[in-house]
Amino acid sequence: MPALAVFLADDVVSALLRFLKFSEACSLSSLCPILNGQWRQPGGAFRTRWEMLHRLRWCNDLDDDETHDARDYDVVATCLRRDLIDASSFGWASPMLQNHDDLALRALGSRNGDLLEFVGDHLKNNATIVKTVVTKWGSALRFASADVRSRFDVVLAAVRNWGYAIRFASADVRGNKEIALAAVESMGGAYRFLPRELQEDKDVVLAAVRRDSVMLTKCPIHFRDDKDVVLAAVQEDGMVLVHASERLQCDFDVLLVAALTVDISFY
Repeated sequence: MPALAVFLADDVVSALLRFLKFSEACSLSSLCPILNGQWRQPGGAFRTRWEMLHRLRWCNDLDDDETHDARDYDVVATCLRRDLIDASSFGWASPMLQNHDDLALRALGSRNGDLLEFVGDHLKNNATIVKTVVTKWGSALRFASADVRSRFDVVLAAVRNWGYAIRFASADVRGNKEIALAAVESMGGAYRFLPRELQEDKDVVLAAVRRDSVMLTKCPIHFRDDKDVVLAAVQEDGMVLVHASERLQCDFDVLLVAALTVDISFY
């Protein structure tokens, strides 16, 4: 790779692309030593070598055949090992590499569960793998197969991490009260994505307003005249008292709790 060292002193990306465009001898796997470091772009910003792989594939117009996949495997594996990869970057790898169990599992074990979007369908349909991923990245549930999104244990793990994941669950699971409670306890705003019958369940409403008092404005209007619900809401933020019924706005117990939780620095 001596010729590459000369190019790296100038505009590393454009020079390297020009070199490889006309060089049949340089394989992508020979870039692994370079991938282990970083280069400084004008302005002082650092960029990873994974973007170089994307641009090299475009420049060389590589096909997804076994020869190229074999060479690219080392580059992708190096990026994963060096933690130089994110969800969109893994999407640049060839379909064969995305379906490679070893690389896919390494990717899913990295810092971004949204990598699940790019792995093979057989992994998206593996409930054990998906559950492991959504336990840390609940938002990744949207990339799981329909069968997995209908599994109670997988959805429960997802909503405990990120309540809004309930949007991606199957209708049957989304209507489960235990799932609904876990979702709103994680993120009160998940209340908006619940089926109507659960939005009218007092236990669910109480859990939602305790987590996010603004949900008092989203629940059925009769709950604004429910002292238990309003007390739970003003305990989280006294300012939501203005959304309670006139009767409860004059209730001593409610006023006392609201007064203790209003952020006076706001004024």
